Amino acid sequence: MPIGYDLDDPGEDMPPAVRAAFREALPRDVARIRSGLDAGSPDALFRGAHDIKGQAPLFGYGLVAAVATSLTELSRGHSTFDPKRRACVQAHVEALETLVANDIAGGGGDLGRALLAELEICRQGL
Repeated sequence: MPIGYDLDDPGEDMPPAVRAAFREALPRDVARIRSGLDAGSPDALFRGAHDIKGQAPLFGYGLVAAVATSLTELSRGHSTFDPKRRACVQAHVEALETLVANDIAGGGGDLGRALLAELEICRQGL
């Protein structure tokens, strides 16, 4: 999966309150993505993932941004998901939920690269 930025970039120098607000909003944003998936709404899922992919790198969450970027590509232009695509989207949503629940910033090291490789295999199978 092509990434247009350094996964381990620490992000912009933001005031602590701004960083805290982003970190506080991130679980809600991922929950919105989950709701889009559960409701069968690729458009809602796309919008939530698009928001995260744009903001996460600014705060040093490169791996989160990479998964969200891949999720936008999977959902862009789809009005429904066939079972194979839905399973791949589900894997991406679960990855985001895990990363955010565990506050995984940066690129996640070897485990982060392995996660991206697994998600890419899923994408290539579509």
